Amino acid sequence: MRFKRWKRFSFEDTSRKRVALRRKQQKEREGFPLLAEQIAGQQPGEDEVMRLRAEAWELDEIRTRGWRARKWREARSIFASYSDNKPAATKFFAKMLEVTAFHAR
Repeated sequence: MRFKRWKRFSFEDTSRKRVALRRKQQKEREGFPLLAEQIAGQQPGEDEVMRLRAEAWELDEIRTRGWRARKWREARSIFASYSDNKPAATKFFAKMLEVTAFHAR
């Protein structure tokens, strides 16, 4: 059983995300027409939102990688605790870990 490296993805600031943000903020203002000016004044700019999203993405990536590593170490310790006379059980357990790891993404 080997630890499989996960491909790392970075946050990409795209024009589609910016258009979706503008649309979301517009809907927020249109939802309360009498308070539209006040809501617009409290809404952060596009650059600020994208910067915050990139920071949140990085933190989530670190947290998720740590969680996966912890789970892998737990599985390895359980796997190592099995005796050598249970090869079928260990193969089944290893297969279940692969399935669980795939669905945990």
